[in-house]
Amino acid sequence: PDGKGWLLDWTTYIMLAQAGAGGANMHIYHWPIPGSGDLFLPSHYGREYAFDRWEKWFPLLREMHGLELLQSPPQVAVLQDVTTLFAKHRTSFTPRLFDLRRWFELLRDDAVTYEEFMPKNKDKYKLIVPNIIDQVMSRENISAIADSVRKGGHTVIMARTGSLCPETPEAKFILLKELGIKPPQSTYKTTEENIAARSVAGNHLFAENQEIPFFSVADMKRELSSESMRKRFWSWQYRWLPQTDYFGYYPGVMDTGGEEIATFADGNTAVSLHKHGKGKVLVFWGCPDYSSPKLKGFMQNVAKWAGVDLSRQNSPVPLTMEGKHKAMNRHYAVMWQSTPGTYKQPLPLVPEGKFFIDDLVSGQRLGVHASEDLHKGVPLTWVPGLSPLKILRMIPYKSMSARWVDKYQD
Repeated sequence: PDGKGWLLDWTTYIMLAQAGAGGANMHIYHWPIPGSGDLFLPSHYGREYAFDRWEKWFPLLREMHGLELLQSPPQVAVLQDVTTLFAKHRTSFTPRLFDLRRWFELLRDDAVTYEEFMPKNKDKYKLIVPNIIDQVMSRENISAIADSVRKGGHTVIMARTGSLCPETPEAKFILLKELGIKPPQSTYKTTEENIAARSVAGNHLFAENQEIPFFSVADMKRELSSESMRKRFWSWQYRWLPQTDYFGYYPGVMDTGGEEIATFADGNTAVSLHKHGKGKVLVFWGCPDYSSPKLKGFMQNVAKWAGVDLSRQNSPVPLTMEGKHKAMNRHYAVMWQSTPGTYKQPLPLVPEGKFFIDDLVSGQRLGVHASEDLHKGVPLTWVPGLSPLKILRMIPYKSMSARWVDKYQD
């Protein structure tokens, strides 16, 4: 992140976030710099590949292998349908699935906690976010989204999301119809550049008069031919998607039957809000440009709109996870903060008692702290030039036998 060279640290954070019940199946390989003529490993310490940090990381990874994350059941689910890959691309090349699902990165960037949609948890979700460019969906997934909304859930879709289904190949705009929304009557337009909408007053999903960029195939062709894009190609959200008809908009949409949230320059509807059963649906009448940071903050607003608990996301260090190691009776906080400064981050899941705390990454000893203080938050400082990752280890004070432990009393 930010191109500052903390790759091992970020990889460790992501590994723990995704596999916090044991971190199984993580592999690290080293590769002597090709063409350097020097295969003496220490001569590469401190350089781009940071082999010295990798070797120092072994004890940390060994201890983290027993970490079990503690968290409330997610109220947000994402749903990607592999049918789009099969039907539109006629391939089973699964790595393309990752390029097709970059819409979900908006949730990650806004630190909104989510999980992959699980049918057993479907009645617990307050918000289901389908992959917005999944034009082809199974009947099962279409029904799951519509059923969730009828029962009081919320969802965000594009007019073409779930418009086709293999089980009913002649039907179109299936998901829209399932949600009681009138399909567009115009032809999807992909050849115009720089299409944008403006939000209308009185809605809580966008700031008043906020510009909402849309993305078209024409925009994609322009960006692919630009020199500036070539320089940042690897961070571009659309880098491996073919120039198909994913990107565009429906002109001339007027009477949607819902509340108008944003309009295009010609006054036609760009985004609308609809009620269905006990729930609500936000519809984009085209493909919004979800390349970072153009919709920064949007998913936080959507989560608030859906009634999702955002206490963690609105905390001083949103990328904070708590966990425990049952075998060693230790509590941990795994934290990532890219912006240096001092933050008072609450740790509400710390069990009752007093704990000696140190940081596994920097080696700093933070001293002895009582759980009631940790629940409120203790000041933690991120220093420029030091790792954005902190892994706080909390050992029960009564089990500490080191003679120096009282030198670090709170």
